[in-house]
Amino acid sequence: RRHRERAATSAALHVAELEAAEAEAAVRLSKLTDQSATVLQLQAKVNAQEAQLATLSKWCRMQRDSMLRHQLPLLRSHLPHLVGEAHTRDLEQLLRGLGAGGE
Repeated sequence: RRHRERAATSAALHVAELEAAEAEAAVRLSKLTDQSATVLQLQAKVNAQEAQLATLSKWCRMQRDSMLRHQLPLLRSHLPHLVGEAHTRDLEQLLRGLGAGGE
């Protein structure tokens, strides 16, 4: 009879330990779920910022290209008067380095 009581007590303790472990696992899962939601929110913000940066980068390229197309020919035509022929050659090399050589 004592053996059965001990076995029942041991089984009850084991069940209690399993329930406690299950409760702890549920708490951990809840924390992980919250962290996962936070990560997803941060990822969405990063994606939005990357899209903004891509748009800004494209705008900057367009502005640069427009400036190279429209302003540099004007500058080239006035360079000899502004700085003299010798300096004009140096500046032409610099402008070619900017990618505006043949335009």
